[in-house]
Amino acid sequence: MLVDKSILVISPQPWGKMLVSKHHYALELARRGNRVWFLEPPRQQGSAKLGVRRIEGQPNLRVLSRRTFIPDLLRFKAKRFYALAVALEIAALRRALDVELDVVWSFEPNLYPNLRLFGGKHRIYHPVDMVSGTNQLAPAKSADLVLSVAPNILDRLATVTNHRHLIQHGLGADFVQAASRLGSPWKPRPLPPRIGYVGNLFIQQLDRPIFETVVRENPDVEFHIWGPRAPAESNLGAQAAPGTDAFVRFLGQAANVQMRGAVDPAELAPALHDMDAFLLCYDPRRDPAAGANSHKILEYLSTGRVVIGNHVSTYADRTGWLRMARPHDNAELPTIFRDTLADLASHNSAALHTSRVAFALDQSYARQVERIESLLYSAEAPPPKAPAPPLSVREIS
Repeated sequence: MLVDKSILVISPQPWGKMLVSKHHYALELARRGNRVWFLEPPRQQGSAKLGVRRIEGQPNLRVLSRRTFIPDLLRFKAKRFYALAVALEIAALRRALDVELDVVWSFEPNLYPNLRLFGGKHRIYHPVDMVSGTNQLAPAKSADLVLSVAPNILDRLATVTNHRHLIQHGLGADFVQAASRLGSPWKPRPLPPRIGYVGNLFIQQLDRPIFETVVRENPDVEFHIWGPRAPAESNLGAQAAPGTDAFVRFLGQAANVQMRGAVDPAELAPALHDMDAFLLCYDPRRDPAAGANSHKILEYLSTGRVVIGNHVSTYADRTGWLRMARPHDNAELPTIFRDTLADLASHNSAALHTSRVAFALDQSYARQVERIESLLYSAEAPPPKAPAPPLSVREIS
């Protein structure tokens, strides 16, 4: 099934130190013996030649980098011409790659409305953030299987496909190994409580005022933050703005904050087991997924420790695992934070530890690929469409 196949993974984020679902799926597919090509977002500058680079320690994985000559304005102002231009660029990519693909797996919601143009015997559309508008719904029409991490995202796709399925975020192999090796229940210690936060500090959906309030009101707590300390350190995008810069500057100067930078999962996974609890601090009103889910929650849960944060609808029935604010309002989050730390023994009990870890391990990327494999090749899945025929101007227009 998903073994010994040629697979193209299309990502809206480039390869880098910070890995999210697209990167982890590519790694897991490569570990299974597939030949995996990871297509990064197109560059606006540089050589027109297709770039191919290796990832150290991953002999079955190649990262593809290509330049586009299509201006962004064309995508919004002249959709027919944009579709033609994209088709021609995909045709050039396929000629340069010269591979007969078995699976095209796209996480990109904006650039490629017709996945058939990539060829492939099977096509998967896998948006992990909220989709809206015809542009982001369009790839589902050409997919054999549509997946996402939250019901409210899949609901948006109901008008264009019946072949949609809920697949939780996954847990990376380094976190699985750390949980198996270091996953002992929490024990009190005579140290300031250690609170972990992992993520991109340069994104618009972060609730910076509440985050800053939590840090200021708890000077006797150590905050350990893993993530880029400057926009240039982020491979997941970065929003440079006065408010963002001031917030990151505040964290860097706060006496109770340790900025650990962006690190590889192999370094991050064991470090998380030194924490007593974790913080999640998105503003649901500004979050593209409306507070539906976050991949970092599984990394947190894999330690067995309690997560304190904004409301996450996917975990609404798991209130013992997460201590959450009300939907659409983080005002009470600083109070919840203090109350949770006042009774860590209860919130990090052995029973809660066991259930959190068991759930996280069951969502490993290895297990998720098995689930997706079953969906893709089951009798219930739609029959695979034939690979795309040679492109022509008439067909595209």
